[in-house]
Amino acid sequence: MAMADVPTLYVWSTEDTAFGPAAARETEQWVSGPYRFEALQGVSRWIPEEAPETLSHLLLEHLQAHGEYGTTPSSPSVDSRGDGTRSTD
Repeated sequence: MAMADVPTLYVWSTEDTAFGPAAARETEQWVSGPYRFEALQGVSRWIPEEAPETLSHLLLEHLQAHGEYGTTPSSPSVDSRGDGTRSTD
């Protein structure tokens, strides 16, 4: 099995009945890129529904830290203005 070589954020919840703590924590061995593991206490596997603010915060931190990972000068930039144009800032 190939290693994931991209920045990876794994948000796991302690009440997840599908993936236990050992399986969740062992995922790191399959990632060679930057890796962050976050465990949400008392949340079921429905993280977006039960902890949307926490998940959003974690995702924004991850994207801010690794948002330009793997981009090249020829990669399109994000439409940050929302008007169909690319930002050159």
